[in-house]
Amino acid sequence: MKKILFTASFIAISFVAGSQGVQLGVCLNPHFAWFSENTSVMKSNGTRIGVEGGLVVENYFTKNYAFVTGIRLGTFGGKMEYNDSIPFETNDAKKYVLEGEEVKYKMQYISVPIALKLKTNQIGYMSYFAQLGFTGQVNIGAKADNPPRIDNDGAGPEIGLFSVSYHFGGGVEYEIGGSTAIVAGIVYNNGFLDILTEQDGRESLSYLSINLGVIF
Repeated sequence: MKKILFTASFIAISFVAGSQGVQLGVCLNPHFAWFSENTSVMKSNGTRIGVEGGLVVENYFTKNYAFVTGIRLGTFGGKMEYNDSIPFETNDAKKYVLEGEEVKYKMQYISVPIALKLKTNQIGYMSYFAQLGFTGQVNIGAKADNPPRIDNDGAGPEIGLFSVSYHFGGGVEYEIGGSTAIVAGIVYNNGFLDILTEQDGRESLSYLSINLGVIF
């Protein structure tokens, strides 16, 4: 299933990249990620630093407006403190998290954003932009840490396959020659799908990213 989704995304992006008015780029986006929850069984207990990177595709349909997509691979995480003792499924066995203990999660996702980009006219070498849209993510690996019972064990059974967030943010482009520009921005992603599917309530993944890249 993961291979099919990855292949379909790559084909779709390649098709868009072959259109007129398209610019390609690369990005490397460090971020701060955390869980948001609506259950009394657990509570979010801080952020974890991660990074993702990959391909950017911008398809300009007018001078200042573009559809943005791409494909990225990244590491995300979060911390959860449990208010009750619960069973916890790892790849190897059922284990237990005790009341008051914290579990640190680390997940890998393939991400495909779909967004609208609104850019100003160039002022000197600079232009500014706002961007808003959605990001779909497919989980390709997950680990949990709660020593000594859970020691960076595979946590695949606990983590859902998909995550979806809406995002918005903005930034600046600095032209360095021709159509090549350095891009920097800040984007907030708010998840709204449950990713800890084996636990009560809804626990979603949100993150604040510093987007750095080059558009060619």
